[in-house]
Amino acid sequence: QVLRELGSAWSAKLGVDVDFAPCRTVRSLHRVGHTLMYRELKAGHRLLYGPVDALASLPVFDWQQLPFAEGNRLLLNRGTGLALAAHRLRQPEPGGENIDFIARNIFKALLGCGDAFLIARRQYGPGIRERARSLRQAAPAELADWYEKAMAFKFQPARPELEALPDLWRQALALWLSTCRNALEAITGRELPTPEAQRDALKNAACLHEGSRWRNCLLNIRYHTGNLLQHPRRQLLIELHRYLTTHRQLTDYRPEERQWKDYFQLWQRFN
Repeated sequence: QVLRELGSAWSAKLGVDVDFAPCRTVRSLHRVGHTLMYRELKAGHRLLYGPVDALASLPVFDWQQLPFAEGNRLLLNRGTGLALAAHRLRQPEPGGENIDFIARNIFKALLGCGDAFLIARRQYGPGIRERARSLRQAAPAELADWYEKAMAFKFQPARPELEALPDLWRQALALWLSTCRNALEAITGRELPTPEAQRDALKNAACLHEGSRWRNCLLNIRYHTGNLLQHPRRQLLIELHRYLTTHRQLTDYRPEERQWKDYFQLWQRFN
């Protein structure tokens, strides 16, 4: 709570989002060294205060061996961002702050699609420009084009016109759905032409496993989610994929919908 309040205060002061990750002890870092977030932290951090070897216990890693589950986590969070953007777009007259939120989540989703594509093909690496070049060589042209546009927005954010956002959102959603299929086909080595086949692959692919089975079992019992032995994030992605597949128009989105409220509550716990 203290860090959330501090982040909000600095966000208002600086005019950019300030976000704090959950606090960790140095001793616990070895347990999260496999995650994309902590690999990016080790590769690109700037030390403001503290010992210079604060991240030394994060293990040395091969970027191309990122767990496939990290691509799933990326799709989960960026897809949720698209749903949140849709809810804001449904407001009668979104103000400037809402427009910024909507645009930011759309462009983050476009970047996330490119990164998930590369993770699924063992081609992810440090540096956004290097990833853009990899996508230009390996990905469909549409995905590479959108990634470069999103990269430009990341480096120099500009508020889009409100009238342009619904179409931009629809294109981002279509790209998210096609990336889910593309990534799952690359991971499983099978064609998955239908949403049902894609969700079945999400449910059953052994290579998407994450976490301890015992801990996953306890989490699923506590939160009433999914397969007992799988991490709840996998079931959340299945539910999100079903939700976004059936909510392709902005008029489909209602924040009070029970399906969304149940999902969002769990996402806030496990994202």
